Amino acid sequence: MSDSPEVIGQPSVLAGAICEQLLCQQYWYCGELTAEINVVFLRFDGVWHRLCFDCGIIFWRICDAPPTSTEAPEIGASYPLIDLGTQLALRGERLDHYDMKTIQGGSRAEFMFSSGHAVVFQSINDITALVK
Repeated sequence: MSDSPEVIGQPSVLAGAICEQLLCQQYWYCGELTAEINVVFLRFDGVWHRLCFDCGIIFWRICDAPPTSTEAPEIGASYPLIDLGTQLALRGERLDHYDMKTIQGGSRAEFMFSSGHAVVFQSINDITALVK
């Protein structure tokens, strides 16, 4: 198994950037939480980054606009945004570095901040979660 996962998109150079927001989009279906983390949105130095995990692949994109919570009542789905940056006290923190790795059954992205705080997302068997 390779240490570096397949990445689609261009990961940004973020070392030294300030975390302005960290949001996760959940997926609810017919009132039930189906995916705790469907998409991760990070804003560093005014730029939104969209991070998704699928089958061990990490998708990394720059967004032109901030994310919004959405509803799809015709299929019984909703996609609310959760403010992890505030919950984890990461807003205003300087990012020291981040790493993306292949792990057994998927991939992992670890964001380490200068203060010593860290946030880790991992996707195993296509279930993405925040590792505490």
